[in-house]
Amino acid sequence: MYTCPICTKSFETSRQYGGHFSSHYRPKKYKNTKSEVKRNLDHICKYCNQKFPTGLSLGGHIVLCKQRPDYAIRKEQFRNLTKSTAGKIKINKKCHHCGNFGVLYHGRYCISCKKEYYTLYLNSCQFTFNVFDYPDYFDLDLVKQYGWYTASNRGTNIHGINRDHMFSINDGYKNNIDSKIISHPANCKLMIHSINIQKHSKSSITLEELKNKIQEFNNKYGLMV
Repeated sequence: MYTCPICTKSFETSRQYGGHFSSHYRPKKYKNTKSEVKRNLDHICKYCNQKFPTGLSLGGHIVLCKQRPDYAIRKEQFRNLTKSTAGKIKINKKCHHCGNFGVLYHGRYCISCKKEYYTLYLNSCQFTFNVFDYPDYFDLDLVKQYGWYTASNRGTNIHGINRDHMFSINDGYKNNIDSKIISHPANCKLMIHSINIQKHSKSSITLEELKNKIQEFNNKYGLMV
């Protein structure tokens, strides 16, 4: 056992003790400054998301963290996420949905929110109607001119037309919007794929504008959502 002579706390390993002991002698110039705040946010355990003021104290914590019964499970989950999302994750960042700090998938959501988004919400927001049922509402001449978009491994029409969510699925998820609103025909716009991907996950209309469009669409076609 190693006991700190300053605060009398005890530690099982020299690494834990060294990390703790150094925290008593941090340079005063960092005290209560923006640099200190930034450093505090940078030292977060990638397995349990606990924060530490210095890298040394984080290193000491990881030794204890590895001794927890569920460490092997958490380590394997982290490894699997890293392998399956190489170049697509950010570590120790704030989740856009729940606000918790941790590993972010695609720089947006933590692991739990990512599962909810990609397995449930995303699928429920897909358009299921046929645009040809509303020929006076959609610009079907675009489809005749360019055809429907298909990926390079499914027919190679990468300059074709696809259906864009004007109020994006991503914004719908962040704001807890009902998926029925996001998947409504009034939220659909036919766009050339190369133009649509430039929009990425941004919305081209506000939620209020979408609700007005839905009301007009329902009044015209007698739909109920």
